[in-house]
Amino acid sequence: MILEAADRHPDGQAFVFGKESLTYSQLVEKASGLAAFLKERGTKVGDRIGVLLPPCIESPVAVYGSLLAGCAFVPLDPDAPGPRLEYAIRDCGISHVVTSDHLSGKLPSRDAVEQRIESLIGVDAASDPRTFSWEEVSEFENDDASGHGSNEDSLAYVMYTSGTTGEPKGIMHTNASGLAYARASRDLYGVSSSDRLANHSPLHFDISTMGYLTMPLANGTTVLLPDAHKKMPASLSQLLETEKITIWYSVPLALTQLVDFGAIDKRDLSSLRWILFGGEPFPTDKLKHLMDLLPHARYSNVYGPAEVNQCTFFNFDSSISLENAVPLGQVWEAAEGIVRGRGGSDVRNGEDGELLISSGTMMKGYWGREDLTASSVIRLRAADGEERLFYKTRDIVRHRPDGSLDFVGRADRQVKVRGYRVELNEIEAAIRDHDGISDCGVVVSEDSEEERSIRAFAALRNGITVSKEQVLEHLALSLPRYALPSEVLFVESIPRTPAGKIDYKALAR
Repeated sequence: MILEAADRHPDGQAFVFGKESLTYSQLVEKASGLAAFLKERGTKVGDRIGVLLPPCIESPVAVYGSLLAGCAFVPLDPDAPGPRLEYAIRDCGISHVVTSDHLSGKLPSRDAVEQRIESLIGVDAASDPRTFSWEEVSEFENDDASGHGSNEDSLAYVMYTSGTTGEPKGIMHTNASGLAYARASRDLYGVSSSDRLANHSPLHFDISTMGYLTMPLANGTTVLLPDAHKKMPASLSQLLETEKITIWYSVPLALTQLVDFGAIDKRDLSSLRWILFGGEPFPTDKLKHLMDLLPHARYSNVYGPAEVNQCTFFNFDSSISLENAVPLGQVWEAAEGIVRGRGGSDVRNGEDGELLISSGTMMKGYWGREDLTASSVIRLRAADGEERLFYKTRDIVRHRPDGSLDFVGRADRQVKVRGYRVELNEIEAAIRDHDGISDCGVVVSEDSEEERSIRAFAALRNGITVSKEQVLEHLALSLPRYALPSEVLFVESIPRTPAGKIDYKALAR
């Protein structure tokens, strides 16, 4: 993808981070050097390369260096606790990690996991023979930056998300599924070489694929937003003005913060033509306010689990009258959707059912989890009479009279909190690992139209005293920060249904 981009537009800006930037020709040069280094270190087609980086100018080099080597990149969350990082490294068989000096200490020691890390790239530590600075990597020259034998079915990236069993699961995407998403999103939003995307999401969050895949396909520019700006909405809106951003894509929370604290009315954001949001519902009053502040822009409610990237859209502008929640909209041309009721029955307009998606953007499956893949991806007869694989989203939807879709809820225990995908069962499993807790239940509380919070209820073992702080410290060892409960409440017992299952309705009251 970037090889063609460099041929078409060698001097065009590919990625920008603060005062640093890379043209497409510079990106190819640096990524090719990393690919040559990885090949020299003995990597093979399909090997997994860990990328443990915050937003920085090296992150696209890590992504495309891995791909040019015929390998797959595996984004690792810099904020994840050590055991969670160890799990991903061990589970995915990662032996080479692109990171930085200040993050390398989060990685397990040489003998901490069965899968030993052979190379730490981007680290300059003379005391550790595994480390290689970017200066050392740049000395390698790659005369054949073609993927070293990889093809469209080769693994491109593995993205870890929360798992229902208490362990994260790795979603596998191929070169073909990544390219299919890039093409479909480029065409839907008319992305071109004149566009500049504000990349708000970290690499381990699937929204980032537009910046790392779609923009290079269109020869556009991806502006990686520094964490410092994301924490200061007024500074962020100033950056949008300075960089003349044309496309924004984030979770609604980031946009509501811009509405409340970003001083948007004092900025010239006339270049902004698309505002895309997804991951959770957008509070209607905040969305109306945003549309009043930026009436010239077009808006899109983007939906799609990481397993299929995007699969539906609802595009609109300030002329629309918003009275209720924005719908999911329609399934885009790159996919086919089926809505099924209980037992696999067809549903009529106005009835609830699970959304199933078949698409070229769909994952290959879950890394090392054939059982989970088999239960999530099924073969069905499509509209044209042919049998195809469909992914069971477990999202319950309802058809509107005009054929568009409304989101109703989840068929399982997965929720979105501030745009992050969280498995409540995973939190429960982590709580039950505490020696002082005999039983627990976790629910989500709707604190307001804008905020949802995770509430944990725990029953203690006889004679044991445990504090909320101790529970949270225990959970922080295995869960990312966004999955930590905001409340831990101690109860004598967890309510159960007559069938012996946790009564979550009783807990939520």
